[in-house]
Amino acid sequence: MSSSTSDNEVPDSLPYENGAIVAHHLIRKMSDTEFDRMLAILHEHQEQRMHAAEHSQR
Repeated sequence: MSSSTSDNEVPDSLPYENGAIVAHHLIRKMSDTEFDRMLAILHEHQEQRMHAAEHSQR
């Protein structure tokens, strides 16, 4: 599979190692409600990672 997928192409399987392609696919496929739920989960995960990184630097 090519690593460059245009907005109109659907990859044969989701390239999980390429978050940008997955994000573009989900933007087109998910309802607004489900997309908002996913963003909330990702945001919470990012905050947890940042908090853990801050504590590990002490």
